[in-house]
Amino acid sequence: MKTILLCDFEPMNIFVDATTLTGQYSGTGVYTRYLIRGLGHPETGLRVHAIGGDKEHHCEPDFGRQVEWIKTENGPHTVLNSKLLGNFKGYTADTSIFPNYFMPPGWPVPSAVTIHDISFITHPQFYSRRMRNWYRIRIRHTLKHANIILTVSETSRENIITKLGADPERVIVHKPVAAEVLQPGKSPYSKPYLVYIGNMEPKKNLLNLIKAYNKAGLGDTDLMLIGKIHASAAWAKRFRTLVGQSPGVHYLGYLPENEMNNWLVNSCGLINISYVEGFGITQLKALVNGIPVLISKDPALVEISRGYSLTTDPDDIRQIADQLNRLLTVSVEETHVAAGFFRKAYSADAYQQDIGRLTGSLKESVVSGYPVPVENGRVDLMDAIISGICYAGVFNSSIHSDKLLQSLPVRVVCKKEFRAGLNTLKSEYPDVFKINGNVIALKNLRNRVDVRAGQLVRKRHQRLIRLLGGIPWVRALYFSGGTVHGSGLDKHPDLDVFIVTATGRSWLVYCLVRVLSILSGKGSSLCANYLVDESAQEIFWQRDHYSAFQLLFLRQVFRKKGTPHIRSFNRWIADFFPNALQSELIGAADKPNKRGLIDWINMVVMFLWIRRWRKSGKRSGHGGMYWDFSRIKLHSNDHRPLIYRKFEELQGKCREKMKDGVVKPMNAQS
Repeated sequence: MKTILLCDFEPMNIFVDATTLTGQYSGTGVYTRYLIRGLGHPETGLRVHAIGGDKEHHCEPDFGRQVEWIKTENGPHTVLNSKLLGNFKGYTADTSIFPNYFMPPGWPVPSAVTIHDISFITHPQFYSRRMRNWYRIRIRHTLKHANIILTVSETSRENIITKLGADPERVIVHKPVAAEVLQPGKSPYSKPYLVYIGNMEPKKNLLNLIKAYNKAGLGDTDLMLIGKIHASAAWAKRFRTLVGQSPGVHYLGYLPENEMNNWLVNSCGLINISYVEGFGITQLKALVNGIPVLISKDPALVEISRGYSLTTDPDDIRQIADQLNRLLTVSVEETHVAAGFFRKAYSADAYQQDIGRLTGSLKESVVSGYPVPVENGRVDLMDAIISGICYAGVFNSSIHSDKLLQSLPVRVVCKKEFRAGLNTLKSEYPDVFKINGNVIALKNLRNRVDVRAGQLVRKRHQRLIRLLGGIPWVRALYFSGGTVHGSGLDKHPDLDVFIVTATGRSWLVYCLVRVLSILSGKGSSLCANYLVDESAQEIFWQRDHYSAFQLLFLRQVFRKKGTPHIRSFNRWIADFFPNALQSELIGAADKPNKRGLIDWINMVVMFLWIRRWRKSGKRSGHGGMYWDFSRIKLHSNDHRPLIYRKFEELQGKCREKMKDGVVKPMNAQS
């Protein structure tokens, strides 16, 4: 029986802002619905947490087992920032998508944000000055902090790049919907009719549409306008007056999606002569279902129609009237060809392939690292052992056999086989590995770590450590990083510590640590790299091999009574190191619903530090920096890419020495 099992990794967790899924139909809501359903497909390997919105009203209730719905009582961004990032009830995030233009301030998780169009820039006349300025500020923030910018058409992508200065490599066109074939019910109207579906607002060019309809002389064919009024009182009055003066024009107001779809599939044609669109979801739905369409010459609408729609100048009423008459003469053969094309181009399979490209880009933004050779879904134990020794070698360090066993990325059922692997390396590759008892290292390491250096650093800071233990808000203290592994102390003899504080006291403790370290003369050598409060000990950010390794080998200095070890909250470590010592799983504590005076002081201190760091160019979620109300991570650099690159180089050199990279497989049985 094989004794080596490849570690089964947890699915990547993704948050999706679902606040546009409400009882009111909208194009962004439809986009979000398809997005959540696509991400929740079993093939994506994701666990989706849809935040906000209401799945019962606006979409089908079945999103698949991979989708969990998180309802919110307050605004979505309030919940995202103050609760979920503090692991409220254990929710975690590896990455996220915001489908409605903006991401919350201070959001640290690698994210994609959808910018459907930038009409507030290309057509500013349709927006108030206040709204234009607000959108500019929020879009600027989105472009600065989002890892990926999604959009729905090549037209919008080009505008985002040229007018907002976005990096072309970060802007991705993503299909907004899949083809939806509708089953027509009984016609809701006794006469033939044309239909417009969308908001009633100036940029939709409805006043010109009504005037053109009056001029077209379409006889018994009426015009139905479906949607809610989204405009000023003055424009709404003009619109209602013109409708009332136009025989055959009927404003039906807002209708539920099923009723709207029935009006669409029983119509003689759809009209959308808007001045500006990002995509045109209703237009696509009409073409898929064999309904002829008249559009304006807006670039996005023309792009999506692929030549299968009639077009018109939105300002030429005579031309619009002529095209309305032509719309009624489009042959069934033409609409059939169009329907076949769009059903294929926007099929469910095509949409899911697009989702696959999107999730691939998101996964690339979440560094996982520690590449180990995989063959037939398995990792050979010998390969894993060599990789573990090389990872220690990146830090110029040896590794104890017990620690090596814990840090292997495969589950070892039989320890005898592990010992046999070490003996094989010792006997057959003495020029590559140095094994002295239980201490293993790559041979001829340069600048090998002096284990006494770490002891000297810890000894020099004993007084400060005692002072930290005297702070009532400090619940636990651990040595971390180079202080544990003894690496980098020749250049930077710093004391790296990981601190757990009382709930809602992390920023106050950070200030006290700074003050005490300065007063004790250790201000430049004490590195409080990570502070978390008791309600946020489950580490969700940067769940990768590097972070798991750091947590696995934290060295406890003290833990006050009633404070569990931090590894009790982070069982995900076993996803990377299945041989790690397991402890009882403890869920993160809920944050108090009401904040006291000290909690508010802690929050004020947080904003003061954030303001200072932003002025110096530091940003949460970039590099090794991250902060929220409950956590402070202050690595000035993200060392992961460098560590992984060095690891690959060292592993490659090691294998070259081992008889041209050929490692003898182990065939031991248990």
